[in-house]
Amino acid sequence: MSGNLWEWCASKYSKPKGIQVDASGDSRVLRGGSFLYVRDYASCVFRYNFNPDGGGSNFGFRVVVSAPIASL
Repeated sequence: MSGNLWEWCASKYSKPKGIQVDASGDSRVLRGGSFLYVRDYASCVFRYNFNPDGGGSNFGFRVVVSAPIASL
């Protein structure tokens, strides 16, 4: 799915290992590239930063939900 949209990550660009949610407005990590950029950026290892107050048609996010446990 790389190359579709830049994907927002919870981590701050300056502190990539931290994932604490806050309202600081610090730049956040974007990954994966977009159809509007060169294909070298279309990789999950490529990091970009952007202000979370900004937006665009080439930014998005992926929702991850664990599967429910089947009862026996």
